Amino acid sequence: MGSKINLRIFIGLMVFLISFYLYMVRVNLSIAILAMVPARNDSTTSDSIEANIDYGEKIDWTLKQQGLILGAYFWGYFCTSMPGGFLSQYFGPKKVVLATMIISITMTVLTPYAAKWNFFICYAARFFIGFVGAPVLPCLHHLIANWIPPTEKGRYLTLIEGTTLAVVITWQVVGVLMKYIGYTWGGFHVPAIFAIIIALMWQYIVYDSPDQHPRIRPDEKAFIAEALKGKVTGAGGVPPFKAIMTSLPFLALIGLHYGSQWTFFFYVTSIPKFMSEVLGFSLSTTGLLSAIPTLMKVVWGIVFAAIGDVLRKKQTIPLGRIRKYFTIVSHIVPGTLLLVVGLISNPALSVTVWSILCGFAGASTMTNLQNNHDLAPNYAGTLYGIMNSVTITAGFISPLVVTYFTEEENTLGNWMKVFTVASVLYYITAIIYFIFGSGEIQPWNDIKKKDETSKAEEIEKISPQN
Repeated sequence: MGSKINLRIFIGLMVFLISFYLYMVRVNLSIAILAMVPARNDSTTSDSIEANIDYGEKIDWTLKQQGLILGAYFWGYFCTSMPGGFLSQYFGPKKVVLATMIISITMTVLTPYAAKWNFFICYAARFFIGFVGAPVLPCLHHLIANWIPPTEKGRYLTLIEGTTLAVVITWQVVGVLMKYIGYTWGGFHVPAIFAIIIALMWQYIVYDSPDQHPRIRPDEKAFIAEALKGKVTGAGGVPPFKAIMTSLPFLALIGLHYGSQWTFFFYVTSIPKFMSEVLGFSLSTTGLLSAIPTLMKVVWGIVFAAIGDVLRKKQTIPLGRIRKYFTIVSHIVPGTLLLVVGLISNPALSVTVWSILCGFAGASTMTNLQNNHDLAPNYAGTLYGIMNSVTITAGFISPLVVTYFTEEENTLGNWMKVFTVASVLYYITAIIYFIFGSGEIQPWNDIKKKDETSKAEEIEKISPQN
């Protein structure tokens, strides 16, 4: 690493790659499952799965079993989302992320064999990938809080949109690879090999804080310390959970995050199915076209984050007001477009509207993906872990909602009901945030520091005077 390059750029690179890995091993099954199971007879076109291609041994799962398998990851993720931030604070982001990668890579390699052997063993493999994956994003938020100055934070938090880009590339690459090497290698083994490379890079590049990094320049270290002074004070130990869970601004943020994540989780797990079976795209085309809207989310998210950082640096608009203005873009507009897309049967037009919808949803980089750092930068990872423990329920509920509305008849009209549920959640959670949301640092951010100061003052009072 050249001495003139800021190390936080490499930290940002690893934030992106780890986010990418996390979603790569999450969404690979969403496209692979189309090749793993027999094509449905009620698909709108017979070539949605190319019948003349040997993807590998077919697995006779029912629609309910497919929904359960797609949701298994999220049940595992749910179990460890809340303690994820605390694990990061206690052990440090570097160790926690590396441990999770070792386990999830192993389970990813074993998944196609488990699927052929027994449904419940495959379910368990997917469950454990989610179980160990939950602490990763809280760890990345913790890492960003330790390394990145507030005026750069929007751009670096956008790098967590590597999760979205992972959807773009994984769906496209897996869809193509499976045509040539089958779903075992194309859907699972190749992603696992790529994850191993990322894990080795993480081990070499990342340290938990600038103070611990052996290769950081003194001037960069001093710059980061000055920028974070008074915001990230190193408060550790047990987070103030009572204060956190009774904070109205934080509860409003949880709701805002839920509205955003419901549509995102539902998109990454179920939209390939919608495009293949309702719009009639082929398997390889489904991977590509499903990826276009998510790519728009990444690109527009970067633009919105850059605009937000400029507004924050100028300090002409209060931070809380900036967050609420962007909520109109990240929630109200996509919620409206969800009601539009459910009326469109033309495949090309449908993909276009989905692309616009996801583009506006990219403004979440300025709302629910960043507000936890405003409220409590000392506990940014813990807050995100709590947020995820609630919002991850969307990951296993949304596939069941899709199954409920489309099991009897897989039509555009029934999918409109699915889209309406997502739209209503967008609107309700945005309204709640408009009322109770905040951009101010909360008093409990420095609760430990204040307690220690109080104790020191008490000791000083009772100490004998010279």
